[in-house]
Amino acid sequence: MVRKTISLFLYLPKTHEVVLSRRRENQSYPGLLQPTAHGDIEEGEDEVAAVARELKEETGLGVERVLELRRISSRSSLTVTSKSPFYTFYWIGGIDGRSANLLKPTPEVSEFHRVLQEHFETIRKFSQYKDASRSYLFREPTMFDDDREVLAAVFETIMRG
Repeated sequence: MVRKTISLFLYLPKTHEVVLSRRRENQSYPGLLQPTAHGDIEEGEDEVAAVARELKEETGLGVERVLELRRISSRSSLTVTSKSPFYTFYWIGGIDGRSANLLKPTPEVSEFHRVLQEHFETIRKFSQYKDASRSYLFREPTMFDDDREVLAAVFETIMRG
């Protein structure tokens, strides 16, 4: 059975910043940068409901605070971190500065980072770590390779308007 997940990248339309989350030390891949919210689509749940639920769980924000929520891509993956294939639906949503300031740490997320396109190259690919393990604490800005590729597409999308 293929596991289905959603990943949501929030962005600020006025500043073109994308909001990334950093995993807590008690989570898998602590310190790893990820989309603002990410998680499994539960049985019987559609994508939009999963996005709303994960947004609330991982940021504390309700979906009503998100402007222009839309799916930008999807892809099937089998990576070094997953034993079975999964399918991820990638979403973006704009938020205003007031909503961005409401983002607070949650049980899964230690902090949020606003990233500009010109800082994209400073984010390392997960595959660059030969000894990556669940106990490794990522101190340098690092993302899973697929998420990093989608982040590049997110910047292209939001720069086009």
